[in-house]
Amino acid sequence: VAIWQRILTLQQVGIRDNFFELGGDSLLGVQMLLEVEARWHKRLRVSTLCIASTIEQVAAILDGAEPRAAGSCLIPIQPKGKHPPLFCIHGIYGDVVCFRTLSQLLGPDQPLYGVQPPESAPGALPPTTVAEMATRYLQDIRSVQPKGPYYLAGLSFGGLVAFEMARQLVANGESLGLVALLDSNGPNYKAIHRLRGHIQKILHLGTREKLEYFKERASGWSQKSRGVLNRWLPFLAGKPAALDGPRGADVLAINQRATMAYKPGVYAGNVKLFRAEQREEFFESDPLCFWGGLASGGVDVYPVPGTHDDILRQPSVRVLARLLQAHLG
Repeated sequence: VAIWQRILTLQQVGIRDNFFELGGDSLLGVQMLLEVEARWHKRLRVSTLCIASTIEQVAAILDGAEPRAAGSCLIPIQPKGKHPPLFCIHGIYGDVVCFRTLSQLLGPDQPLYGVQPPESAPGALPPTTVAEMATRYLQDIRSVQPKGPYYLAGLSFGGLVAFEMARQLVANGESLGLVALLDSNGPNYKAIHRLRGHIQKILHLGTREKLEYFKERASGWSQKSRGVLNRWLPFLAGKPAALDGPRGADVLAINQRATMAYKPGVYAGNVKLFRAEQREEFFESDPLCFWGGLASGGVDVYPVPGTHDDILRQPSVRVLARLLQAHLG
């Protein structure tokens, strides 16, 4: 209780109060679980808060209750409902807590599972390529849903994995109900596109506008760098890892390398791209976010207000939930 009061800056916290309803988020969850680990010497992944979001529930896990099947990649954010489950694949950081608000907005009849990197046994290597991740995640998904049609959604980097999962399912004779790419850049995107976008922008600006542009970009990069540093400072400092994955920083490095190495074939179906409306200059040149030609059934684009970082936050996530509901079984 004292830890929660300090992290959430609240004077009173009940043991059945929900961490997120009290104002918590995934980053505050990391801080809280680091303190819990320092006090009880037991590591809990931040995704634990998806299914144990009260002090009473976290305490039960610290006392030995298993929150889910050991080694599973699936987090049952909302496992109940009459519709086929929606499996949401993590982004570049391996975090699935971000899908919690989306699950609430989709309603009590829509099961939703977060799909995250597995906890590897000592000496075992986690999946390190997009294809390996897709194969590993599908093993656990089939334990919940043995047969299709399957409904997949991938956030950013997770879009690559969801796309590869769809390809593997089709190759095994399974059907897909939905392949949703949540503001995900396709594998045809390269860093050169980012550089080219900046150059094209600069060439059309006057001297004063160029200076303002550089100043604005420098400010944006500074803010982004501070955000990344704050997120990963505990791991860079050698503190215990509470983020999802083998170690938080390892997940980021693995996923970055997997992104650069992924060379997919064509998926024999349709994909839905839910694209943030506020895009940086280097993305504006391609409305399909570099997914063109990779799905034989085409790429349908649905704009979602806000930026890339907003898509699973209010109010943007409310629009995303409404758009997704039209495609869920």
